Amino acid sequence: MARNHGKYFSQKALARGIALEAPDGGWGWAVVLAFGLNHIFIVAVIQNFSLIYSNAIEGFGITVANLSLILNINSAVNNALGLLNGPLLKRFSCRQVAVFGGLLLFSGTYLTSMAVSMPYFIMSFGVIFGKH
Repeated sequence: MARNHGKYFSQKALARGIALEAPDGGWGWAVVLAFGLNHIFIVAVIQNFSLIYSNAIEGFGITVANLSLILNINSAVNNALGLLNGPLLKRFSCRQVAVFGGLLLFSGTYLTSMAVSMPYFIMSFGVIFGKH
């Protein structure tokens, strides 16, 4: 592809003199990079949940089955609420939805760091953090 003053041309379009622009304004790779970095950090937190919160888990007597329940609720909430993405993006801008999601992640992480019981872990990490 040849580039001409911000307009992108395929060889056939160039031969016909038709200018083609990227539908995202050329920001597609930045979005892909941000999405990839997001998943690198978020998936790492989910997979290392028992290591990060090991002191709290031992202190509150949370069993392996309870830990599995917390992680599965997190996954279920995350996957179920994926159905709301389309309607939310039609109603609000991408930036508003992203900022709200970031606030939910921060809130879930912060509240999980102060968890004192199994139901608290379920609500903070399973539900609030699960809405990412």
